Amino acid sequence: MNILKTVLNTMNKMNRIALPVFAGLLIFVASNALAASNHSALNENSSFKPSAVFKDIWVDYDVSEAGQNGMRIHVKFTVNGMKNLDSYLAIYFETSDGVRLKDNNNKFNSTSDEVAVYKSMKPAYDPADYNDLSVFMPYDELDLSDGDWDLRMDVDLIYKAGGLIQHLTYKEFNYKQGDDDPVETTKTGKSNRIWVDYNVNQNGRKGMVVHFNFEVTGLKAVDSMLAVRIRNERGDYLESASAGFANDAGDLEVTYQMKPGYETTVYEDATVFIPYSEIVLRSGVWNLNLDVDLRYENGDLIQHLDFYDFEFTRP
Repeated sequence: MNILKTVLNTMNKMNRIALPVFAGLLIFVASNALAASNHSALNENSSFKPSAVFKDIWVDYDVSEAGQNGMRIHVKFTVNGMKNLDSYLAIYFETSDGVRLKDNNNKFNSTSDEVAVYKSMKPAYDPADYNDLSVFMPYDELDLSDGDWDLRMDVDLIYKAGGLIQHLTYKEFNYKQGDDDPVETTKTGKSNRIWVDYNVNQNGRKGMVVHFNFEVTGLKAVDSMLAVRIRNERGDYLESASAGFANDAGDLEVTYQMKPGYETTVYEDATVFIPYSEIVLRSGVWNLNLDVDLRYENGDLIQHLDFYDFEFTRP
């Protein structure tokens, strides 16, 4: 009888120890399941879905590749959440009012038989930078009849299996099909971007390097230039008497000489250098403005191109 009582007491003590341990184990398992559920929910959150940040687009026109004449399209962007994801840079071609061009030969086309060109992607990093992802588009594959066409590119990222990841940008351009009855080409320019490197030393002089990304049309083989002058906040042009830094009117002017090689030519990074010593102003902080013109070699104006505001401090 005493032996049985001892056994029962021992079992009661074990139960009092085991129950808290078992309860703690249940809480631990439940907590981990909740954490896993929360982690899964976070991955479903939009911040973890594939996305992209568009940065720039530029085009080299009248390029030959594999015996075909066409254009090479360059796109700069960053992707997030796309590591090891099979995807495409997709460029669709449409009229300026958004009507997609129809494909005629099943060569450069989408699944819905619209004119398109693709570049395969599978980013190895997250995020991943694409500083110059390029594709070539033959002109013949635009499948257009003769005429003067105002077109645009619709640039997207898509899943390889189909479906949009993100629209990146539109890029407008002009295309002429056929030349049986040629007409005078309009001479035009378009400024895409201006940026400045300050405090640069060049040939023993300190100054600023001005960069231009722009394109010109209708100036193939024509001697021409970018002419850059500086205005104060009242709109008056700064003057100069220095050789190489003054135009015929006595304005401070620097130039970038051109002779475009194509009907539409893109200049990705044309530069001019302006020494600080040529900016003749009294001491103080000045709000200035670059006035950028497209001109013939003799100085005649073709087109005003752009303005660029900047601040200059004269000690």
